[in-house]
Amino acid sequence: MAKNSYALSGLIVALVIALVCNIDDAAARDVKLVKLRDVKPETLNKLKGEKESELMQAEEKNNLLKEIEKAKKLLGELKTLKKQSTGDMKSELKSLVKSESLLNEISDSLKNGTYNHIKANIFVEKESFFYRAWKENAYNSVVPEKEKEYMSTIKRIVKLVKKT
Repeated sequence: MAKNSYALSGLIVALVIALVCNIDDAAARDVKLVKLRDVKPETLNKLKGEKESELMQAEEKNNLLKEIEKAKKLLGELKTLKKQSTGDMKSELKSLVKSESLLNEISDSLKNGTYNHIKANIFVEKESFFYRAWKENAYNSVVPEKEKEYMSTIKRIVKLVKKT
C-alpha cells in the first residue's frame, strides 16, 4: 500500500510538471496568435516601428564602432608624428592620451552592451572639451592636417553618440 501511494504521488508530480510546461508553451503560442489576430493595426505599426528602430540602432552602433576604430588609427598616427617632432609636446600628447582613453571606454561599453545615455553624455561633454581646447591650440600644432582629420572624425563620433 505504501508503494502504491509513493508511485501515485510520483505520477501526480510528474503530471503536474508536464501540465505546467504545456500551459507555458500554450500561453506563449496564444500570445503570439493574439498579437497577430486581435491587435489593432496602429499597434502593429508601432511594433514594426520599434523593430525598425532596433535595427537602426544596431546599424548606428556598427557605424559608431567603425568611426571609433578610424579615430584610434588616426590617433596612433598623430601620437607617433608628435613623438618624432622636436619641441615640448607633453601637453599635446597628454590630451591625445586622454582622448584615446575616452575612445577606448566608449568602444568597450558598446562592445560589452553596457552603453547607455549617461555614458554617452559624459563622452560628449569630455570630447567637446577636448575639441574646444584643440581649436584654441590648433595654430601651434606640428601636424595640423592630421589633427584636423582626427578632430573631424571625433566630431562625427560625437554626432553619432548623440543620435543613439
